[in-house]
Amino acid sequence: MIIQSSMQTHMSVNSSSTSSLNDPQYHKVCQSIFTALFIAFLLILLPLFIHVLYVGYRRWKRQRCNAGAEMTCHSDVFTYNMVVLELIALTGFFFYCYGFFTQQWTLLRVGVYIFSIVAPGQSLFHVLTCVERYVAVAHPVTYMGLKQSAGSICPSHLDSPRAKGSGTDQGAGRPN
Repeated sequence: MIIQSSMQTHMSVNSSSTSSLNDPQYHKVCQSIFTALFIAFLLILLPLFIHVLYVGYRRWKRQRCNAGAEMTCHSDVFTYNMVVLELIALTGFFFYCYGFFTQQWTLLRVGVYIFSIVAPGQSLFHVLTCVERYVAVAHPVTYMGLKQSAGSICPSHLDSPRAKGSGTDQGAGRPN
């Protein structure tokens, strides 16, 4: 008796949650939320992303033409990669919204797949930015050395004169 009543209660909860997903009012609320988010992304974030990439392109061009220009630091590279990921996510959001509005479930699924590709990359670049800031604060001498070495991240023993071959044969310990 107790099992039957709990099963009936559980079934009634499931049936009410399923019917709310098919409710036209619920669908209209979702449409209005997606529309507001998409318009906000297009009006606020897309111009910001384009501006960041444009500034990065100008810096890169200036650095290429002028040897004395400032070098691109690691966090700038992370920022540019993050912006590209966000542009890909915006494309996925477009597919998702368009699939939702037109009820083309294949496009909706494509949007979800694009989101699932972008999400790990976003986390990775956030972690790399945090690590770069940690190294800059906790180990400033090492950070400045890496920043001045054109961004090459290699162990310091490889940059020693011995490893470069001055006085020995390719760092093997044998004199020339």
